[in-house]
Amino acid sequence: MKNKLLKAVMAIMFTGLSTLVLPAGVNADWKQNSIGWWYEDGNSYATGWKLISENWYYFYSNGYMASNTAIDGYYLNSSGAWVPNAYVGTSKGKTLFYINRGYEKNNKKYIEGYFDKFVTDLDEARDYERRTGHQVIVHDDNGDYIPDDGFDMPISNTTTLEVADNVNISEIDFNSKGQVLIVNKDFNSIIIGKYKDWPIFEITIKDGVVTELHQEYRP
Repeated sequence: MKNKLLKAVMAIMFTGLSTLVLPAGVNADWKQNSIGWWYEDGNSYATGWKLISENWYYFYSNGYMASNTAIDGYYLNSSGAWVPNAYVGTSKGKTLFYINRGYEKNNKKYIEGYFDKFVTDLDEARDYERRTGHQVIVHDDNGDYIPDDGFDMPISNTTTLEVADNVNISEIDFNSKGQVLIVNKDFNSIIIGKYKDWPIFEITIKDGVVTELHQEYRP
């Protein structure tokens, strides 16, 4: 679908069309403008989850399609389609994101990194080892096991997410006794990289914008 969408965008550029355009080869109910894609559903537009041509898509309350993000813990690629077996987090609704950097541009806040999945299943870990060549399973006299009860597995390419101005941020800190503390921070702590020891955050995304960032402790 990505190639079809790209062809549609190129067609717009060369023909000068500026309003609703249907991507070639895609169901005629798909529509696009300068903001994004939506899907006509009867006399209205689709919202929430919708199965289209054997792919699941998510549409925000304003009708526009979500892409390069996670909704309800499920990763959607750059074409907006749900990626099977790319469930984010350890429980429904928990979305994990590995932050490489945070920055501000044109008075907006952004984080750049990739969606992450905490893997605890041995079969899934074995599949990861086969695909990547990275060893994450220990084999000894006690059998096979994953150290630290699991490992973080990237499930997306590098992605940039917009962050709300009033984003709620909590990070890991320690007191004088070495006990873990949760402290509230502002976005400047993300920009200067104070989180680098544990760059995994549980994030909340609403209408395509990150509203919460909570650092995940990795002992």
